[in-house]
Amino acid sequence: MEETDPRMSGMFELDAPPPPPPPPQPVGVYGWRKRCLYASVLVLMISVVLNLALTVWILRVLDFSWDGMGKLKLNPNGFTLKGEAEFLKSVYVDRIQNKKKPLYIHSNKQVHLSSLKQNRTERSQLLIDKNNIEAACDVFHVKDLNNNTQMMLNGSQVTLGYSDMNVPGPLKIKGSIKVPSIFGHMEKPLNITAMTSKVLISGLGGVSMRSTVENISLQAGDDIKIMAKGMIKLESEDIVLAGLPRSKATRVSRVYQLCLCFNGALFIGNPDGNCMDSSDVCPKSKP
Repeated sequence: MEETDPRMSGMFELDAPPPPPPPPQPVGVYGWRKRCLYASVLVLMISVVLNLALTVWILRVLDFSWDGMGKLKLNPNGFTLKGEAEFLKSVYVDRIQNKKKPLYIHSNKQVHLSSLKQNRTERSQLLIDKNNIEAACDVFHVKDLNNNTQMMLNGSQVTLGYSDMNVPGPLKIKGSIKVPSIFGHMEKPLNITAMTSKVLISGLGGVSMRSTVENISLQAGDDIKIMAKGMIKLESEDIVLAGLPRSKATRVSRVYQLCLCFNGALFIGNPDGNCMDSSDVCPKSKP
């Protein structure tokens, strides 16, 4: 074989050293970018810590628990509130009760309790103001612990369920009153007065005025008239007619005799003569 000349083959072999490696490129954020990043992370950590601290503080102050918030405890039947509560708007509840202590409802202006219909209109209401208490309803009942009605008011009448009613002061009645009996105080007299009109006492079964100890006095500024369709009976051991006037005798006598039957009946006799009874004037059947 023929040997080829390397200079004639077109390929050259050089014994040169390899090129040096490229310098390493820096990886990351440097300079002002790095400082801004660290500052942002620090601010974020501070915000997270503050949020956690505020959350824990709110939970501690409001006393959150699995049962409710603070003194407000939720239960299947509603909620239980221990202490005072302030409601800024309307409250709709089925029942409000306090088992151990008195229940106080306080308002700086008014306390308005109302019952609504299905169409959201007021049916009954109770208004407590600084100077008065108003109740608006169709029928107003006052009951005792035994559920007995002691007083009932409706649009036409007032019914009292008391067996005895004690009025310590004067009682003014503009209309009529229906009662089975009226008793005065044990130490004070009973006065029934009409200042500008008259007092009318009537009863279908009769009217009885009785005093077991003291007297009964009838006084009038003018006349006292006693009228009856039947007879008027005065029954006593002593009947005194005091203060009668004396008449002067005249020629024509107009003075009649007052005669008395054996049964107590009175009749007028003639001016002259004796009192003579008859069957029509002194009937035996009358007492």
